[in-house]
Amino acid sequence: MTVAHAGTRCAAASVSFPPGGATDVFSRATGAEITKSLGQQVVIENRPGAGTTIAADIVAKAEPDGHTLLLLTNGNAVSQALFKSLPYDPVNDFAMISTVGLTKLRTAGWQNCDV
Repeated sequence: MTVAHAGTRCAAASVSFPPGGATDVFSRATGAEITKSLGQQVVIENRPGAGTTIAADIVAKAEPDGHTLLLLTNGNAVSQALFKSLPYDPVNDFAMISTVGLTKLRTAGWQNCDV
């Protein structure tokens, strides 16, 4: 599946985190690049909450016409292990398009901490 070219219809990209954070900033930059590449507006829709499942559920239930995207994070990747049940199937309800970025996570502590 690819993002559809539909003239004046916008594509919506759902993000599982609130505006202003790193995921939102990255998503908006990605949306701008997709807009440039396709010549079609991509609108970022922040849908935070429930451990990333709100955005994923909305996208899983959307018409599969290429106009609704989900920008996934590691939060989405572990949802199936964290929740007894989900309102969607994280493996079969989505079609992977591309990896758009990777980040590194570091842990830091006080220098004289015994942990």
